[in-house]
Amino acid sequence: MYDVYEVRKDFPVLGETINGKPNTFLDTAASAQKPRQVIERMVEVSYHDYANVHRGSYYLSEKMTSDYENARKTIAGFINAKSEKEIVFTRNATESINLVAATWGKKFLKPGDEVVISEAEHHANLVPWQVLKDELGFVLKIFKVGDDGAYLEEEYLKALSDKTKLVSVTGMSNILGTVFPAKKMAAQAHAAGALFMLDACQMIVHQKVDVQDIDCDFMAFSGHKTYGPSGIGVLYGKYAIVFSPRIFGAEFNDAVVDKYVSPVIRRSLRLPAVYTECVPWQEEALQTAEELRVLGLGGDGSELEVKSRLFHLWALLCGHGERTQQEDGRLAELRGVMELIDREYGSHLTLADLAAAAHMSESHFCRSFAAVAHKTPFSYLQQVRIQKSCQYLKNSDLAVSRIAVSCGFNDLSYYARRFREQVGCTPTEYRRRAQSELPGGNVDQGAD
Repeated sequence: MYDVYEVRKDFPVLGETINGKPNTFLDTAASAQKPRQVIERMVEVSYHDYANVHRGSYYLSEKMTSDYENARKTIAGFINAKSEKEIVFTRNATESINLVAATWGKKFLKPGDEVVISEAEHHANLVPWQVLKDELGFVLKIFKVGDDGAYLEEEYLKALSDKTKLVSVTGMSNILGTVFPAKKMAAQAHAAGALFMLDACQMIVHQKVDVQDIDCDFMAFSGHKTYGPSGIGVLYGKYAIVFSPRIFGAEFNDAVVDKYVSPVIRRSLRLPAVYTECVPWQEEALQTAEELRVLGLGGDGSELEVKSRLFHLWALLCGHGERTQQEDGRLAELRGVMELIDREYGSHLTLADLAAAAHMSESHFCRSFAAVAHKTPFSYLQQVRIQKSCQYLKNSDLAVSRIAVSCGFNDLSYYARRFREQVGCTPTEYRRRAQSELPGGNVDQGAD
């Protein structure tokens, strides 16, 4: 049986007296008090474990980073997400909703489209759409609830149309207490061709929330309303929508060429909208593009694998498209710069050096390079350096600090941060895993 007095003991603030009477707290819908277990864990971290997350290669930083990423897995399990990669940490649910509006919304909403919300929404699920509506010119529909605050299905269905791109509603109103049938509403939104986002701030405190069962595309909630720390929130997003390189992908060119090779290069190659001739080079290009797509969707392709297939695809396209002599020369010069970076990654390459190698001004070079590589020259240089350091870590016994310097990094913590961003673990963890996969688990002493 639920013993409310035992539960109260977990909350130190409820043991306090106010005006000589036991504290009774009735504002949990706005922000919940923290139980002793949460408080003690926060204090424990501050006393014994605190270090910067994703910013160091020393023990405390690695431990905190591991704890941080394990928290992502815990949240994924809590809401039954398919993967922790679908969990994005934010400051609160308000930022989570704003993030969807500022990223997905700005990318896909256009004049004439419709976003549907209800009258029962918190301002966090109203104001972002009002601001974005004024900026982009789409239609914001607000469907009615009953005079008693009840959900009215007929009003919701009336608001849906073939122009609806997103439905964003609360699962449980913080003002009215109205409970919305999220699973059914999500199915109805999908039937209309729209995505479904759920504001679960109140709902997740009172009932089990299963994102796969509900089939929502986005979901937001806050830590401070679920008895956790303040200043932390969660945005759940389906992996295929948030992280796939084929976001609402279309044909081969839209999904791959326009993503990995710039529209400028695509036009200069004069590629057809859809390949219809079954000539060998086109079949090979399609196969390579499919490999790129699978690597992106699976999320398990290394930068090196993606890069090698991209260069292969690029070579196929550049080798068979129609180009002017000037365009051909520009592509060759930029490819030459990439080869220079691959060769001289450990030296002090400046922007001026790279631009000179391409026979371009610095501003023209940066624009042209970004058009081809979809990243700045500096970002590409850092990527190559990380890839080279992976080879050292796997095949030599050099100290991590020495490897960092050999690959052009003078700051060890900066190297460790960049390494984790690209590879997903610390250099030390990578070395341990990579060397355990070698025959006999031995390090090749002569690889350096």
